[in-house]
Amino acid sequence: MRLMLSTIVAITAAVFMVCLGTMPSKAYDGPWCLRGERGGGATVDDCQYASFEACRNFIYLWGPTSMCIPNVNFRPNPAYPPRKRKFR
Repeated sequence: MRLMLSTIVAITAAVFMVCLGTMPSKAYDGPWCLRGERGGGATVDDCQYASFEACRNFIYLWGPTSMCIPNVNFRPNPAYPPRKRKFR
């Protein structure tokens, strides 16, 4: 009886969390993307890698047709904001 009650509570809590709606997390958008196939000819870009070597380390997870490509949408954050020029 106790096991059944705890199972019901756990399932109810899980359903409640899913029904509340989860916000997709904003992943780090790095300068390198891993492009891989997800079946049916669909390709997916995973753009979270800070270096080419970091991207290459995950190629084996995506299969033999995956590759590392530069992220064309990458915009690095400047370390310091640009100075405002004063005109006299």
